[in-house]
Amino acid sequence: MSALSNAIRNKGPALCDPRNLRYALPFLRALAFAASVPLLLRMKLPRLDAWLERRFSTAGHGRVSTENRDIREILRPVNLAVGLLRHRCLGRGLTRYYFLRRAGFEVVLCFGVRLVGGGLTGHCWLEKAGVPFLEPGPAVRYSEPIYQMPSGIR
Repeated sequence: MSALSNAIRNKGPALCDPRNLRYALPFLRALAFAASVPLLLRMKLPRLDAWLERRFSTAGHGRVSTENRDIREILRPVNLAVGLLRHRCLGRGLTRYYFLRRAGFEVVLCFGVRLVGGGLTGHCWLEKAGVPFLEPGPAVRYSEPIYQMPSGIR
């Protein structure tokens, strides 16, 4: 049995539980967005940045909150969707960025590279107030980001 079908079998019924129905629609939205990440990344970053910013300005969710409870409520369905699709840093970062920005959080999506064993490796991460935000492990030190959303090239 695949990991995706295991995850759906294990976590899917929880979404159907009447106590959790308020998470079903956000989960489906997050799943749809996360599934579209490979297509969205076919756009050049400045174009994707501009497209996303238009989505945020018309979202009508101008409420800014810094409460951890709100962040957890936003990220619960997002993290489940990203986990089901087994996204790495790029898919996880872009999906979290989209939903946090729509909710009014001031986060920045950063792209960076570094030398590892004679080759370049890339990473994508969120920053809040200039500090890595929601990184799953210890923050790997990358030099200055080479691109940020919003605001473009550094």
